[in-house]
Amino acid sequence: MKEYCIALRCMIYLFLVLALPLQLAQARWETREDANTEVQFFNRSIDLKEDGTYTEDVELKTIPTKEDGGENLATQPVFYDASASQLKVLKASTKFQGKEYEVLPDFIEDKPVASSVQGFHNINQVLIKFPHSKKGSELYLKYQIKLGQPVLPGYFATHAIYGQEGYWLASQMKVTSEIPLFVGKNDPEGFLEIKESQLDGKWLVEIQLKRPVMKRVTDELSPNLNYKNLPWVSISTQKTWSELAQKMVAQYEGLANQELPPLFQAIAAEASTKKDEIEKINTVTSQLAMHIKYKGDWRATYNHWFPRHLEDIAKDGQGDCKDFSLATTAILRKLGIQAHLAAVQRGEMKYETPVDSPNLFDFNHMIVKLKLKWIDPTNFASYAQGVFPDIADRRALVFDPSSPGIQKVQPLKASDSHITVEEVQDLSRSGQLLKVGQVDFKGGAALFFTGVGLRASKDTVDHSLLRNLTDENRILQWKIEDYDLTSRKVVDLAFKYEITEKSSEIKTDIGPGYPIQPGYFAAALLMKTQNRVSDLFVGNPITIKRKTLLKNLSRVKKGFSGCTIKSQWINFSRRINDLKGIGIQILDEIEVKKGLILNGELMSQEFSQLQSQVETCFNGRTIIYKSKRSLK
Repeated sequence: MKEYCIALRCMIYLFLVLALPLQLAQARWETREDANTEVQFFNRSIDLKEDGTYTEDVELKTIPTKEDGGENLATQPVFYDASASQLKVLKASTKFQGKEYEVLPDFIEDKPVASSVQGFHNINQVLIKFPHSKKGSELYLKYQIKLGQPVLPGYFATHAIYGQEGYWLASQMKVTSEIPLFVGKNDPEGFLEIKESQLDGKWLVEIQLKRPVMKRVTDELSPNLNYKNLPWVSISTQKTWSELAQKMVAQYEGLANQELPPLFQAIAAEASTKKDEIEKINTVTSQLAMHIKYKGDWRATYNHWFPRHLEDIAKDGQGDCKDFSLATTAILRKLGIQAHLAAVQRGEMKYETPVDSPNLFDFNHMIVKLKLKWIDPTNFASYAQGVFPDIADRRALVFDPSSPGIQKVQPLKASDSHITVEEVQDLSRSGQLLKVGQVDFKGGAALFFTGVGLRASKDTVDHSLLRNLTDENRILQWKIEDYDLTSRKVVDLAFKYEITEKSSEIKTDIGPGYPIQPGYFAAALLMKTQNRVSDLFVGNPITIKRKTLLKNLSRVKKGFSGCTIKSQWINFSRRINDLKGIGIQILDEIEVKKGLILNGELMSQEFSQLQSQVETCFNGRTIIYKSKRSLK
């Protein structure tokens, strides 16, 4: 599946000013004074026919209010799918100091966009160069899109999100349809007026922005703005998700029940020799990844949603996510494993859309739904025993004839991914620290290193490991024992290592000090959050255990033995043990249960207490020790 930036979304993106994530004291919502562009109006009018074709007129006027706003808007691209629609610029002009400058035809260019390295497509770009685009000018654009080939016969869906692309003063949207329309909205602050009516046998939806809006966060490190904070409207010709999925089931089923070509028969035969279902599935997906390379040809597939025939996929040895998922489904069915195609939103998405309105633009990737599992065969690694983080805990549109519609991919759990480090540290050499240990990656934690030996040199992998274990800038010398990372199947991994680095010893009046680093998750929680506007994402669920032995050392003072911290988001545990005649043992355990902490939770007493406990237990703690140091 391939998602394209079609006209309206791309035009909206033109007004987006990306704020640098700064660690400043006072996070806040942006105001009109912060915006470098004002949208005087953004209007849409859609005339929808019974077969799903439509004509859409878009009209907008923008004013750059700062110098960079004029630079950003001087040349504006609008993209559209030339295989399904036509786009015509009706008028483009700039008004500056009382004089109007029309954009001449020579400065409006409509050309195919070069295909990406991932595959071919039929996307065109209309490029418009506005004269006198500078602070205080008025840029006007009106264009029309005619869709001649809908995604599905009789299907239409669209949405509008307000407040993220500069300061909007006015906006109107009108949809006239020969098909019944279903409207969903998210408007927590009452910015929108929505009217639904019927006139002369047609359905009419009118949306008007009642007052200016801008919903953007500034002066905040790594902002995560929940869509539920934004005014949002979604319109669809489908009343239920089941109804939408049902429109596509028959075609998917016809493709999935094709006769397997010889290549896929061979994969099925090899997988059938495996003992359990997990191993069978991993054999299928790893063999497909070996023989089929990711490459999309969206010119050759109807509406970019349905895959090609199995024989074509096997013949040219290339395919996109739809092709991979279709081949996996067909082979698994040959093995007697119930499988169906499903669509999902893949990526680092932290939020679902706040409006549950049936549509296809909520999805950008195809996967496979089994009875109790979700398989993503497009990945380089095969991981049937778990779920990939980029599809976990989100809605999927499942094309199962017996129950078509929305289902939820299982969320990640801390117990699904483990990293364990056991390390002995020797500080006996002045100015140096010798670390000897082993790091284990289990479950989802092993995903990154799975099959990496097929794509990278050992030296590259070694340095990646070192970055997980220590500060590379302090390393004097190192050695990592040989390993084999050529399997595409996710298995538990273990790496043994020796690292000599510069000592990080702290000099104090009462003896040398060993600083205990708080670690990433503890540091993330100590970020200033009292004035934060958006949510805080600290990472995916995982369990990390670290056992460190400071060899032949003993503490000068034993005032702190450890702590345990429990919360709904993250659990911490630290223990410091004095092992007589052996050294000082430090045991740390972190369990990330919920990586996204909502803004309301950040303001709670429970989270404030968590920060205080983490500060006391993990931040800035140093062990003052004495040792039997030999000078070598």
